Amino acid sequence: MHGLNALKYISTILALTMRTIDQFSPGTVWKVLAASSSGIATVVNTYWDIVMDWGLLRRDSRNPWLRDKLSVPYKSVYFLAMVSYYFVANMSEYSSLMCWLLFELCFV
Repeated sequence: MHGLNALKYISTILALTMRTIDQFSPGTVWKVLAASSSGIATVVNTYWDIVMDWGLLRRDSRNPWLRDKLSVPYKSVYFLAMVSYYFVANMSEYSSLMCWLLFELCFV
């Protein structure tokens, strides 16, 4: 399990590395690698945090798509937390990715 958790961090480091390389060695290949690795890192990190760390999105749970033991009696709180976490946690990644894409597309 720890090895899979390490992949979460490796995907982030890989995305950062690809974006840095693209800044110093511009090219179409580096742009594609940087954008795709950033997208993959975002999906992997969000999945790991919600499913593995929080224990949510379990189909076989007594509480569908949640975990068996709920701390809060209102199920809607968990779904709201998942959606808001996705946007808040990834806001910096999305904003930096969007700025990077706009810069690359407009100033090439």
